[in-house]
Amino acid sequence: MSFTSGIFFYSAVIDQRGDFFDANGTGLYATGATDPIGANLSTLFDFIVPGLIEPQPLNLFSAKERHIAANGKANTGDNASLILGVLHPDPGGELLNVKHGIDTIASDLLYGTRTRRDSVAVYTQGVWDINDTFTLTFGLRWAEDEVAGEENLYRSSTLCAIGICGLTGLFGTTFLGLPNLIDPSSRFFDPNVTTVNNLASYNVLLGTLDPVNLQPTGNGPVLNSIPIALSIHRSFDRTDDKVTGRLNLDWNLNDDSMVYFSVTTGYRGGGFNLVFFSETSSFDPEELISYEIGYKAQLLDNTLQLNSSIYFYDYDTIHTFGTEVSLTGGTTSSVLEAPGAEIKGFEIEGMWLATERITLGGNYSYTKSEYTETLLIRDDGDIRFPSSVIPALDSNLDIKGNQILQVPENKASLWASYNLPLGGNGRVEFLFAASYIDEVFFSQFETEFDRAPSYERYDFRATWKSPSEKWVVTGFVNNILDEIGIRQIETHGETDGFRRTAQVTEPRIYGLEVSYSLGS
Repeated sequence: MSFTSGIFFYSAVIDQRGDFFDANGTGLYATGATDPIGANLSTLFDFIVPGLIEPQPLNLFSAKERHIAANGKANTGDNASLILGVLHPDPGGELLNVKHGIDTIASDLLYGTRTRRDSVAVYTQGVWDINDTFTLTFGLRWAEDEVAGEENLYRSSTLCAIGICGLTGLFGTTFLGLPNLIDPSSRFFDPNVTTVNNLASYNVLLGTLDPVNLQPTGNGPVLNSIPIALSIHRSFDRTDDKVTGRLNLDWNLNDDSMVYFSVTTGYRGGGFNLVFFSETSSFDPEELISYEIGYKAQLLDNTLQLNSSIYFYDYDTIHTFGTEVSLTGGTTSSVLEAPGAEIKGFEIEGMWLATERITLGGNYSYTKSEYTETLLIRDDGDIRFPSSVIPALDSNLDIKGNQILQVPENKASLWASYNLPLGGNGRVEFLFAASYIDEVFFSQFETEFDRAPSYERYDFRATWKSPSEKWVVTGFVNNILDEIGIRQIETHGETDGFRRTAQVTEPRIYGLEVSYSLGS
C-alpha cells in the first residue's frame, strides 16, 4: 500500500478593461462637443434630489471612489453604487482612456472588472495492491475557493432612460426647473409660470426648437431627454468549499489486459457575471458524479493496443449560458446554473502495428447528453421573440431535454502511416488522416439558427529525413477536399438584425517545410 498526499495553492488576479468610442469623433460625445446647460445642470436638478447631478466630469471609478469615501470599503452585494453627472465631451487623455492603451476620444461606454481567486486544496490518495489480480485506488480532496469580484461601468445615458423623466410623448410635463425660454408670442407661453416645466425649453436652450412655434430649427437633433453620464460600481465576494473523492478498482485479467471500475466526484468553483451588471450576479459551483467502466489491452503479440470505456456523468449542477436583463438597460450574456444534466456514452481507440512499415490508428466516441431539469432562459437571438414586441418574461424557453451545448453525439478519426526506407538516402514517411465531427448546437435551445452541421476533414503529409536526420523536408496538404466546418457560432440580438457570426475551420492549405538541425 502506498500513499500520495499534498497541499495545493492557487492565487490569481484577472483584470478586464474595455473602451467603446466613436473612432470618427462625431456625435454628441465627440471632442469639442458642448452642452449649453453645462455644469448648471447640477443646480437645476437640486430641487428634485439634492446632489443628484455631479457637475464635474465622471470617470470609470467615480462611483467606487465615492462609496469607499463614504463607507470605508467597496460596495458588496447586489446593490450597485450609482453617480449621475453632467455629460462632458471626452477629448482623450487620462480621464477615460485605457491605461497603456491608445489615446481615444468620444468614449461612450467603458468597463473595468477585477476577479481575485484564492484557492487551497488538501488531498491524499492511496493505492492498495490487494493481490496480483486486484488493485484498489482511493482518494479524498478538500478544496476551498475564495473569490472576490468587482465591476465598474461608465456610460452615456439620459435621465428618461433611468426612469426620472416619465415622458408622455415628445414633450412631457415633468418639471425640469428650466427658465421660461418660450417666446411670449407663442401659444405655448404661460405668463403665470415663471419656470417652464417641459423639455421644450431645454430644446429651445439647445437651439433645436423655435421658441415661438416649437418647430425644429434644423440646428441639431431634438432631444426628448437630457443626456447625462453614469458611473456605476458593484462588488462581491463568496467562498465555496467541497470534499470530493475517488474510488477505482483495477482487475488484471492477465499480463496484457485489464478492466477497471471507477466512481469519482467532481467540483468546479463558482464565480461572478461581471462587466454589464447582470441580473444574476453570481453562480454556484458545478458538481457531478462520474461512473466509468473501461478495458485496456495489448493483443496480437503486443502489436495491437486497445483502450475503451463506457461512462456516465450525473451533474447535480452544470454551468451554462443565457441571456438576461442587464441592470443598466438592455440584455447581457451570463453564466447560469442548470440544475441537472446527464452525459453518457462510450469511446474506443486503438493503434495497430500492421507490419514493420505500416501503422494504423483511430478512435470513435458516442456521447448522448441532455439537460434533465427545468431551466427557463430567454433566447435573445431568436427571431421569433423580438424584445421590442414580446416582454422578456413571456419568451423564456425551457431547455429540459435539450442537448448540452457544444457536445456532438459522434466523433471519429482514422490515420495510417507508411515508412519507406531509402537505404543511404534516408527514409520517407507518408501519413494520411481523416476525421469526422457530428452536428453540434451552440445554444441550449437546439434551434436551427445555432446548429453547426457535421463535417469531415482529410489531411496528407509526406516527410523525408536524411540518414543523420539533420535535414527534414515535408510536403503537406491539409483539408484536401476544402470542406469548411463551423467551430463557433455567436448570436446577435434584435438590434443587430438577429444575425449570426461564426468561426470556421481553415480552407485547403498546402505547402513545403524544410528544416536543418545544427546539433549533433
